[in-house]
Amino acid sequence: MLPDYNGLWKNDNVVTLTSRFSELDLTKSRNTGGINVMRCTLLVRASAFAIFAAGMSATVQAQTTPADPATTIAPDTDNPTQPNSTLNADGTDRGADQAEEITVTGSRIRLPNITSLQPTATVSRRYLEERGFTNAADALNELPGIRGSVSPNGAQGSFGQGVNFVNGFGLGSNRTLTLVNGRRFVSSNVPTLFGQGSAGTQVDINNIPTALIESIDNVSIGGAPIYGSDAIAGTINFKLRTDFTGLQVSGVSSVTEQGDAYRYNFSAVGGFNFAGGRGNVTASYTRDHQDGVLYNARGFLRENIGGANNPTTAQSTTLGRPAGTSFANDGRLNPNIGYNDSTTDGFPGSVLVRNRTIPLLNGGGVITSAFNAANASVPGAVQNFQFNRSGNLVAFNRGIRFVTTQEASGGDGFRFNDYSQITSDVGRDIGTIFANYEVSPAVKLFAEGWYSHSRGDELVQQPTFNSNLFGGAAGALTFNVNTPFLTDQARAQLQALGVNRFSVSRASADLSDPTGFSTNDVYRLVYGVRGDVKLGSRNFNYEISANYGRADILDSGQDLNQQRFVNAVNVTRNASGQIVCNTAVTAATNAAPGGLLPVADAACVPLNLLGEGLSDPAARAYVIQNVVTRSRLQQAVLNANFGGSPFDLFGNPVGFNIGYEHRQEEGSFTPSAFQQAGLGRSVAIAPVSGRYNVDEAFGEVIVPLVTPNNGLRFLNRLELNASGRYVDNTVNGGFFAWSAGGIISPIRDISFRGNYTKSFRAPAITELFLPTSNAFSTVTDYCNAANINAGPAPANRARNCAAFIATFPNATPLDASFSTVPSRSGGNPTLDNEVARSFTYGVILEPRFIPGLTISVDYTSIKISKPIASLTIAQIGSACFDNDSFDASDPANGNAFCSLLRRYPAGSPGMAANGGPIAGQIISDPANPGINFAYTNGNKYTFNGIQSELDYFRPLSGLGLAGSAGIQGRLQYVHRRINDVTGIAPTRIDGTYGDPTFQGQLTLRYVGEQFGISSSFQYTGEQLASRVSRGADIREIDEVDDYVLVNPSMYFDVEKKFRLTFSVSNLFNR
Repeated sequence: MLPDYNGLWKNDNVVTLTSRFSELDLTKSRNTGGINVMRCTLLVRASAFAIFAAGMSATVQAQTTPADPATTIAPDTDNPTQPNSTLNADGTDRGADQAEEITVTGSRIRLPNITSLQPTATVSRRYLEERGFTNAADALNELPGIRGSVSPNGAQGSFGQGVNFVNGFGLGSNRTLTLVNGRRFVSSNVPTLFGQGSAGTQVDINNIPTALIESIDNVSIGGAPIYGSDAIAGTINFKLRTDFTGLQVSGVSSVTEQGDAYRYNFSAVGGFNFAGGRGNVTASYTRDHQDGVLYNARGFLRENIGGANNPTTAQSTTLGRPAGTSFANDGRLNPNIGYNDSTTDGFPGSVLVRNRTIPLLNGGGVITSAFNAANASVPGAVQNFQFNRSGNLVAFNRGIRFVTTQEASGGDGFRFNDYSQITSDVGRDIGTIFANYEVSPAVKLFAEGWYSHSRGDELVQQPTFNSNLFGGAAGALTFNVNTPFLTDQARAQLQALGVNRFSVSRASADLSDPTGFSTNDVYRLVYGVRGDVKLGSRNFNYEISANYGRADILDSGQDLNQQRFVNAVNVTRNASGQIVCNTAVTAATNAAPGGLLPVADAACVPLNLLGEGLSDPAARAYVIQNVVTRSRLQQAVLNANFGGSPFDLFGNPVGFNIGYEHRQEEGSFTPSAFQQAGLGRSVAIAPVSGRYNVDEAFGEVIVPLVTPNNGLRFLNRLELNASGRYVDNTVNGGFFAWSAGGIISPIRDISFRGNYTKSFRAPAITELFLPTSNAFSTVTDYCNAANINAGPAPANRARNCAAFIATFPNATPLDASFSTVPSRSGGNPTLDNEVARSFTYGVILEPRFIPGLTISVDYTSIKISKPIASLTIAQIGSACFDNDSFDASDPANGNAFCSLLRRYPAGSPGMAANGGPIAGQIISDPANPGINFAYTNGNKYTFNGIQSELDYFRPLSGLGLAGSAGIQGRLQYVHRRINDVTGIAPTRIDGTYGDPTFQGQLTLRYVGEQFGISSSFQYTGEQLASRVSRGADIREIDEVDDYVLVNPSMYFDVEKKFRLTFSVSNLFNR
């Protein structure tokens, strides 16, 4: 696979218009006596009507019913998100009129007026509805603390397409724990090196039906002692409506202003009571579909802007550029950037160019080498001719070449954007059923059943290649002028050039479809018993539950059967003049690269690759291999816990909860026999399987030393808490996670809170049990002109590169930086747990003179030691060339990291892509890859920053106006982030691309009697290319400016029973 130069442009934002038609009376609610709603949708495509709708905003009031009482409290639905507040939306003190026992995410203790010690961002059902979100992942990914999540956007991995994994604080999606009603959910992360996210037990948010969501809590750092592994960055808990009465039907549709990315969603939630209200059954069904969008569907992406090395003035005269070409007209985006003649001239070593192409291949085939009968090169044919769709040879436009033969602006070469997508097709069907029955207050039975089917379809992917950019079976095809598939015109043209033998490089989009698709079937069953009991005069509670989940993931795709491909491209004419497959072939006359010779096969159909789309459908069917990979992930959890308040301290109830949990995780990844044997173009893909189980004992305590009930004038509140969890893992033994903290309020208007947590992440199945397997990788060219003076230690790199280039002068340009080379990696059963030591401290302001206002500010610090990592090629390369320790006498093995990138020694046979010696290039041999690495425990990751939140919502009656209005805002400031895996030259990466220093969200709302409007504003701060190597001599674009996305919505109560809602995402198409 070729690398993608367009990552900078992947985040295309498109305007979406959503309409909603809602609220039809059906039945009374069991719990509130209110009215349930039925909602359906009118599709309104972008048009003149969109101009009207775009300026509006909306809310949808759906029936509120309690969620799981063991884990949740119904949120205030008048707020789009819930603050860390003790005030109601109308400004009254919750503590003054709500004495019922409640729980919060991050604790199992049930006490009156309990609040979280950790910063918590909550998204409500109302907010999801007024924004038109049909996938909760879309709402979560807008939160300032969530960044770098795995989604169906952009290029997809080979297996498990279309998933949504949330990434808290950008620390990796495998370091955020996802719960449903306070319980674990089975993972959908395929246990393979070629999946979508980092190895772990990530939950696919696609499996959560939005129609059931009451609220979503995102709690920072403190969940590990309560819930176990993975809660390093935080815990996301989906609180669902599991005790519902009536029927609610909803429909939502949306489309972009350009008429694509059409989405529709249909959902139904229904429930009824039985046994005189002691029992309830609630069921739901959701159907959701999102059309994908290609890169080329957007004009600014269709321009195909990409990077190229900036030549020197002297180099520019040797590149075969058209006469009159200069830096002012060679296709670079900024014609004011001159040639890179020195490291201090203000002109960078690489530039952005329009219509970035690779002039060594295209769909029909480019002649990339040619020889006459005497085996002498015929340069006049090389990169000057291509096969068109008729099979004739026509002129090939190389475009304007830059430093290497792989870089050009314009021309007829390969374009990355033709094989890139903005987002995939994704469809899902989800059915759930919840049942509960109260035998007595001490015995309450409950059960959940869950089925989800989702499918992710990548629209396009880079095709199968045969090119001189690659080695092995992906190398260029070789023919002689007698090959029967040559047209008379093509043969005559070659003969006129004196060509007897020639090689063709092509991107075979007309053969197999490598995109494939993934289906994910998730089954989940939860059952148990809970109850409230009295021991003496004290209240206690318990819960015993069993939770089983299974995800069956099927990946279907296509590959080329390499043996059949070799059979089919070696052709001749039989005695009757028919073109037939030819087995009378030697290594010298083989048309196919890689050394595999054709074998006799009566089913063989000759394959014509001299021109795009000219092959016989029967020939394509012969060489294309359909492949299916099956994965299964299983999770079983048994949890029992007991808690309550055994005594009062200073008149305040002390709360505790203790428990035991047994959890087993099991995963398998089984490629087809064809894939395991490596019979296609992919490397051999090994199966993975493994399991582990953990036995855990946990406990927590909350000690309210002072509460407002004590009536102290000098201290309003003082509360301490502590929690701990001992984990015994069958793979790596025991670990103790713990947390301690407290909250103090000198007066009711201000509270200070703090928390320290020692948490962990256990190694995942892939990290533990991945067999040694092959892959394809690219390697950064650290010693080229664009990079030699960059990096975290520029002086070290320049010195070490100078020694390297002195020994291997043709090692740059590095072929492996433009085309992949075989690599090998594997798991490590001796891995230790990742260990995080984290703390938060902050302040909450709730001024009594502004009822309803809450402001919170919290500092968060996370330090992860022994992070599990499979060292990336970039990390290995940087640790090699940026290292203080470097043996200049043996630069290929300058230090231990350099030795992980094995290179051809001096005098090795073969040529680099530029025609020079191959010495110093990365070894490209599938049988003995030049890159070998495995999972390991690294050095450390460090993150710290500030989270703040403001919430204010008040009725306007005091101003003589109808309705209520409010403002809710969040802001995250990232102070420092260092991912120091190797311990070599650690550098800050906060504030760089994908990790802005400032990120915020602001929502303004008005709720009237018959209509409502709202608008959210998503702020993303400026982002730097690098913190350590900046300036005009390093790169063309050094930073990306900040921007704001505007998302308005509006609703109308058309009649008493109907509501119509419009929403627009990204109004100004930023």
